[in-house]
Amino acid sequence: MRCGALYQPTMNCKRVQRRLGAFRAGQLSPWRARRVAAHLEHCPACRAERDRLQRLDGVLGAWAVAAAPRAGFEQRVWNRIRAAERERPAAIWDKWPRPAWLLGAACAAAVAMVSVTGVAAHHRANAAAKQQMFASIGLNQFDNFPAGSLAAGYLGQP
Repeated sequence: MRCGALYQPTMNCKRVQRRLGAFRAGQLSPWRARRVAAHLEHCPACRAERDRLQRLDGVLGAWAVAAAPRAGFEQRVWNRIRAAERERPAAIWDKWPRPAWLLGAACAAAVAMVSVTGVAAHHRANAAAKQQMFASIGLNQFDNFPAGSLAAGYLGQP
């Protein structure tokens, strides 16, 4: 409390309820844990939520113990996996050596091919659009600019 005023909680209920699980597990910083504890002292709704979580943990804890696998379960699973692998016929491609760099090279080749195709298509579309623009404004009589001029470079002419 400050200066005799009514209690003003330092955290709102939404924040406290989001942190209740971590608070109960002891995973909050000491400063934040003190703020949550102070809020719980004065807020019956958040205390009720904390109590519901405690009851739920009790129910789930009892269920987890009852659902534990029998002894040797993991070993039986691994034995079945190994047996299935031995019985599986080897495919023809399993016998060929596959160097690790081959997949990387194939991906790099695919990316390069897509890039080159995209750049070429962009240049073709760009040149066609420029020609169409000049034709639409009546400048198509200037199709043959001198080689190396600024206009020839803009139109994509050699």
